[in-house]
Amino acid sequence: MSNIVDAIRTTLGEGRMNHEHSTQIKLVDLLCSSVEQRLPPHEVGAVIDQLVAYTGLHFLSEQLIMRQHEFGGHEQHATAHNEILEHLREMQARLNRSQENPSSEEVQQARAMILGHIAEQDRQLHNHITAQRLQEKSAAAH
Repeated sequence: MSNIVDAIRTTLGEGRMNHEHSTQIKLVDLLCSSVEQRLPPHEVGAVIDQLVAYTGLHFLSEQLIMRQHEFGGHEQHATAHNEILEHLREMQARLNRSQENPSSEEVQQARAMILGHIAEQDRQLHNHITAQRLQEKSAAAH
């Protein structure tokens, strides 16, 4: 995991958003290890609940940032957020109904969705903000 987190830090920097991404990755990795260790459903459910809540708040924060910076890819980015949250909430609802842990494949898919989103779409947002800030500095210098 640390190689992925290091790659994300290199791409997105060390700011608040990266801290949120690191927390999100830690939570999804905790979910994966909880399922692999076959922890009781109530313990796995607690991790899923935390991941769903944190991810929802993080995505709201990110969407505000996209609006602030007039990010052109906002709608596509928000759609990806909804897909990730839908996957997480489906796992959460199934566990609550059946009291059976999600499969290893399901949690690995959630992990891949989150990491892929950070590495691709969040990188695009970061690049947009960076370019915007460079333009602002350049304009201020002239």
